[in-house]
Amino acid sequence: MITAIVDTGGTGAVTVTNDEYFTSLNGFTYYPNLNIALCPPTANTVLNCNLIGGGYQWQLNTGSGYVNLSNNIYYFGTNYGDLQITNAPSSWYGYQYRCIVNGSGYSRRFTLVFRNTWTGSADNTWENTANWSCGKVPDANTDVIINSGNVLISSNVTIRTLTVNVPGTVTVGTGHTLTITH
Repeated sequence: MITAIVDTGGTGAVTVTNDEYFTSLNGFTYYPNLNIALCPPTANTVLNCNLIGGGYQWQLNTGSGYVNLSNNIYYFGTNYGDLQITNAPSSWYGYQYRCIVNGSGYSRRFTLVFRNTWTGSADNTWENTANWSCGKVPDANTDVIINSGNVLISSNVTIRTLTVNVPGTVTVGTGHTLTITH
């Protein structure tokens, strides 16, 4: 068995971005970037443009620059102030959204992240869905947070990141692997 205890000292934990505006330019209020924490493996959310005007257009950046969105099975409201995202897969981790108003004013940037926190409400086994805040076991695109408890992994597990705060511990059972990709 391998036991890992990591004290992050508060670093690497959830970044809190306040919701207040930080500047105004040409009559538009610009907001700070906002991480939207979702439960894996698929999730629904609504993004609000927070800009007053007309001619809304939501855009998406998957890493190659922003492109205009159109309504489809995942998106509704691409030309309104609220964008509904349905069944976003965790593979969309890091996707960035913004809206344009009247062709020039940009909203805050919304970034999708997938996060699951250990509750340990049932027992100490990683594989038990009742032990997770999302009611699902974390997947390969999930940021995992363990604040307390003695977590036992009895399978091969791949996750995106792991934050273990003292007094939490993670034990990987013999013959099993915990892979952290970022």
